[in-house]
Amino acid sequence: MRQRLFVSIIILGILTLTTATGHAYSDGTLGTNCSMCHGSQRPANNPPEADAGLDQTVAIGDTVLLDGSGSSDADGDPLTYQWSLATVPTGSSASLSDPASVNPTFVADVSGEYIVELVVNDGTADSSLAVATIITENAPPAAVINVEQPVLTGDTVSLDGSGSSDADGNPLTYQWSLAAMPFESSASLTDPTSVNSTFMADVAGDYIVNLIVNDGQQNSAEDSVVLTVSLAGDPSPTDPTAPSAGDPPAAEPPDSDDGESQADGDDSLETDDNESEKSRQNENTPRKRRKYRRRYYRGPGSEIQADHIRDRVRNRDS
Repeated sequence: MRQRLFVSIIILGILTLTTATGHAYSDGTLGTNCSMCHGSQRPANNPPEADAGLDQTVAIGDTVLLDGSGSSDADGDPLTYQWSLATVPTGSSASLSDPASVNPTFVADVSGEYIVELVVNDGTADSSLAVATIITENAPPAAVINVEQPVLTGDTVSLDGSGSSDADGNPLTYQWSLAAMPFESSASLTDPTSVNSTFMADVAGDYIVNLIVNDGQQNSAEDSVVLTVSLAGDPSPTDPTAPSAGDPPAAEPPDSDDGESQADGDDSLETDDNESEKSRQNENTPRKRRKYRRRYYRGPGSEIQADHIRDRVRNRDS
């Protein structure tokens, strides 16, 4: 009887303690008294919240750094991350460096919009989807002029802008201009807004041609080319065979006398023996005037050979 009474007192004490400080769960453990405790169930898990970071504007070719460090969990549970590239521009081969990292990266390889998504997990539940948008800023186009040279007066000059380009792949518009020309020229461009344009080089001199292209958002830097137009019939300034100022005159072709040969390129000199002529005139002697050629030879003994010829001719005259 006393034993039963003792057991009843113990049970009553346990029930009283449980009612005052908390409650017992169905698995036999005790929990604290709180407003979220209902019956014998544990408190519900709070799902985490994902944060994919700020939207970004980058240049084509930039490496984009994503930031999920703003994600959180109310229960303080550790988080795991799962990133994905939901949308990329046509032609892009972008991929995430580490989709399970808090800070993955990718390269914005083409122009357009990239949409990234992030989901985090606290070990029990997934967060709702978080989204960040990355767009590429417009890159200016590049103007390039191609033209054939040299040009002569009367030629039609063809200008080619097809080498111009835009990194974003946007369609281009063209604007040609003749920035400078000779004063007497009346040249004008046939179609200054076409990819190809022409003009007539009517006067010799320098012509300066400019080209600017536009991708629908901004202009390119100006490309310029200077065309030097020469008079038709004049040697081309780029002709390697044309003589230049300061070049010596071309040598006269060698000739021969009495079968005697001479070295190539030697000049022949024809002169009178003035002293003999004056002597004959003073003596008033009618003689037949003779001429001789002084030849200059190259090689050993050339001076002796030239003197020998001169003396031989003078001996005949005397």
